Amino acid sequence: MADGSQTGASRRDVIQLAAGGGGLMLGFALTGKGEAAQTGPARLNTYVTVRPDGWVEVVSKNPEVGQGVKTSMPMIIAEEMDADWDKVRTLQAVSDP
Repeated sequence: MADGSQTGASRRDVIQLAAGGGGLMLGFALTGKGEAAQTGPARLNTYVTVRPDGWVEVVSKNPEVGQGVKTSMPMIIAEEMDADWDKVRTLQAVSDP
């Protein structure tokens, strides 16, 4: 970017993307020189983990009662990450009030 930022995207780019495109935005950085920078699972956030064996685990905080959280949200995440749908699994988060 021309503003000298080191992340590759300016604030203006992020705002334009959010205002114009909307949707789900996941961000992460890859490091290293052709080798895996991490041997364990890569936790992108509280709900999405990418395991070294290629599995993507999506944690569902809401139980499935017909609204499709165990299918639609993992499907959206797999699509955005360009992940193989056969290697996406949904886990139920612990529900403890």
